[in-house]
Amino acid sequence: MVSVMTRAFVILAVAATLAATSCQPRLEFNLGSTSALSYGELPRRSPIIVVGKVVEVKVVGPEVRTSDEHRYPLRLQRVTIQAENVLKGEARIGEMIFYRYAWSPDHAMVGPWGIFGPGQRGAFFLVRKDGVLRSIVDLYPTHIEVWSGEHAGYKPRPEHSPQESIAELLLTPGPDARPEAFSQTLYIASSMSMELIGDAGTLQLMKRLLASEVLLIRQRACSVITEQFPGQVQCSSSGVK
Repeated sequence: MVSVMTRAFVILAVAATLAATSCQPRLEFNLGSTSALSYGELPRRSPIIVVGKVVEVKVVGPEVRTSDEHRYPLRLQRVTIQAENVLKGEARIGEMIFYRYAWSPDHAMVGPWGIFGPGQRGAFFLVRKDGVLRSIVDLYPTHIEVWSGEHAGYKPRPEHSPQESIAELLLTPGPDARPEAFSQTLYIASSMSMELIGDAGTLQLMKRLLASEVLLIRQRACSVITEQFPGQVQCSSSGVK
């Protein structure tokens, strides 16, 4: 009796797995380029850009091998995010699903290929293809991590490019931003902004942080400005001298 029940359970489990797999879209690997897109190129090449928080990253496809060059196997992932802001294209605020091919989990340590997980917030660069949303290319990084917290209600200004909107979000702490995390990653965010909008635009955004009510943010902003823009601004934790 136990053996029969065990076999029945296994059959049902296999059937459920096959059914779930069959419901996934059959998507071809899309390298899109022989090298990774720069962070400056991503906003220009992507029809859809959203900022959101990752809810789930789930492997939904078998291992595939694309070429001798990419000898490690890839697997299709289904990424669920809670979209908070739409910076470009047609998309809705709320739960959103997109697909991407990434390294198989057994080979995920071969390089920093855009790995992210639940709880991380980022700007995601997407395209609508084959009836679903996909990352603009597979394998390579196609998101920019955002450490500045949620910016509920933020909408791009009509005169701003997507690059300017992303830079503004990166360097503007939201109401729920943790000062320690924001300050610790400010150098990285500032460097990313420089790649997106250049030195002058980034310096203008950084100067705003010198008026922050949070001492830690003022101090760190002053330190980053002094290091990245030597001689252009004299500052202290109280602001610009």
